[in-house]
Amino acid sequence: GNADCLTPYFVTPPAGVPLRNFGAGVAVVAAADDYLLAVADLADLRDPSAGEGRVWLFRHSRKDIGGQGQGPVPIGCLTGSAGFGRAMAVGSIDDKTQQELVVADGQTVQVFSSAALLKTERSFGCAASSLPPGALIASFTCGNDGSVGGCAGSEFGTSLAVGDFDGDGDLDMVISNLDAPPTLLRNDSPRSGSWLMVDAPAALPDEVEAGGRKQT
Repeated sequence: GNADCLTPYFVTPPAGVPLRNFGAGVAVVAAADDYLLAVADLADLRDPSAGEGRVWLFRHSRKDIGGQGQGPVPIGCLTGSAGFGRAMAVGSIDDKTQQELVVADGQTVQVFSSAALLKTERSFGCAASSLPPGALIASFTCGNDGSVGGCAGSEFGTSLAVGDFDGDGDLDMVISNLDAPPTLLRNDSPRSGSWLMVDAPAALPDEVEAGGRKQT
């Protein structure tokens, strides 16, 4: 079968990143000209005092599929609170013409544009201020002050799944929550730049803030 044709690559962690922490989670996003490889570095799993998690980003050219090129090249880093990168998913959520990267840390779920991340001509740092323009598409939090209801007090985003759960042709997102029922963010927009909406029980808040506005 095709599995016999797989070409191995070795993705080297950036300088100063211990190998034992590198690769706690991985995701691959298919873009127009390149692939975006995301590798989690959950330093806080072994050292709680680290206080943050990172997701290292690599560009892998489609021209290199035959194994003749240099392999994945580091282009930047995403960072968040402890646990950032513990769960990742991929899907065409906001733009049907391209895939996005979804990253969770147990408190927040963020959606990143692969096109914006790959568009940069030089590598960027881990600080939020270093992100390329348009890289962060949406951010969802849970709780009394968050954009998603029904999961207060839980670890929001212990795992993620993307798929067309309501059969309308748009990709939706399911977020698992430790000590609370899973959350379904339903994509109800037929256009690019979709809205994500919470499909919550009637007794719970049924609106979610996305794109700077609230949808009910």
